[in-house]
Order: sequence, then structure tokens, then C-alpha cells
Amino acid sequence: MIRKLLLAAALGSVPISAIAADGGSSTLMAACRIIKTDAERLACYDRLVEPAAVATPNAVLAAPVAASPPPQPIAASAAQPNATAAEPASNFGAEAVRKPKSEEPTTLVAKVVGDVEGIRRDQIFLLDNGQRWRVLSDNDSDYAADRPIARIERNVIGTYWMRLGDSGPSFKVRRVQ
Repeated sequence: MIRKLLLAAALGSVPISAIAADGGSSTLMAACRIIKTDAERLACYDRLVEPAAVATPNAVLAAPVAASPPPQPIAASAAQPNATAAEPASNFGAEAVRKPKSEEPTTLVAKVVGDVEGIRRDQIFLLDNGQRWRVLSDNDSDYAADRPIARIERNVIGTYWMRLGDSGPSFKVRRVQ
């Protein structure tokens, strides 16, 4: 009997409380195994696997551990400290998820602040809405205009193209601010 208790304590595979309360047999575990519903079977195993303080083998034999009710589940508010009652659970953590491209606009129309006298690679255009766009295209252009309208479109693969005026050049850009 002592060997079984020590072996169970060392391996942790069979609860000490089940061995001590059942005289060394595993009938309590077998009773849990035949329960059909998952919740009831889990509750049965939880009652068997209560933490047992093992100081010496004699202490286990002298005072078998009584089965106690399973621990209560943690409250939802403690499990999710950042979730608020006003925020639906379906939005929790969604700040890291990108919106589908169908919800984003595909075109932006704004005026360029100042005069344009040529278009060069790495040139930055300041728009009247506060955005700054850098030219990525290598093709230089001698286009000149005073506060032209800039039309920026995103193509299917996510590249942005800016066209100045109605008949001005079209070139690849990237937003920098």
C-alpha cells in the first residue's frame, strides 16, 4: 500500500486521494470513465484530483484527503481585464485586424499645396488635407502647374498612382505622412 502511494505521488498519474479513499483500487477512476457527458465526467475527475499535501507516507495513510467540490470558474471580468461592458465581445482584439480592402476608399482627390515645377523621384507632394506623398517612379517629368488637383488611386495589388490635373502625368507614389 505504501509503495502504491509513493509511486502515485511520484508519477502523479493516479490521484492520491482516490487511492487512499478506495483502499488502493482504481474503482473511482473507473466510475468517472463510464460517465457519458463531458461536463459530468470532467467534474468527477476534478473531484478526484484535488491537491493533496504529501509530507510523509504516514501522513497520507493517517489522514486521507476528502473529496471537495470542483473549483469555481474564474469570473469573465477577471479573465479579460481589458474588455469593457460597452465593447461587444466580437470586437475584442480587432484593433490589430486590418479592414477588408472593400471598406477602404480606392480614390483620393485633393489639391497640391504650392506650385509644381517638374516631377522627380523622391519628391514629396504636400496636399491640402495634410497628407504627404513621395514619388517612387523613376520617370522624370517637366510638368508645371499652380496648385493642381491630385487624384490618387490604389490599384488591385495595392500600389498608389497619382495623376496631376486632368491631362498631367501619372506616377507611382507612397504616403509618408
